[in-house]
Amino acid sequence: MSYVKQKRAQKQEQAPDPYPEDGAIRCPMAEKMNVEFVVNEDAEIWVLHDQPFPAILHWVEYDQETNIVTFVTHDGKIQDLGMVIAKPVGEILIDADEICAMLMQDGQIRDIGIVPVIVRETVFH
Repeated sequence: MSYVKQKRAQKQEQAPDPYPEDGAIRCPMAEKMNVEFVVNEDAEIWVLHDQPFPAILHWVEYDQETNIVTFVTHDGKIQDLGMVIAKPVGEILIDADEICAMLMQDGQIRDIGIVPVIVRETVFH
């Protein structure tokens, strides 16, 4: 291994975890579990996932500018969905009042949580 590659490897080993267990920001969902984001034309939204959330959900935020969905738990920690929402889906999402999160394991629903959606928008005056 070259000197440069060895130094890079050492630096990566020393880098702190960007998502420590006790941190306020959790690893994006799509990096930790299988997740599907399902929307219909009536603004009904489901998030199907195969691993439990690390804490009880409090609400979900949708940022219209970045097209990112973020989950906020009762203990104040946030977790990004881990995928960018397509503009047509985002147009439906802004009309949603709630999201149904469904834990799916072995082809069965193991848990359901329904939480409100907050839509963030940037307004310039």
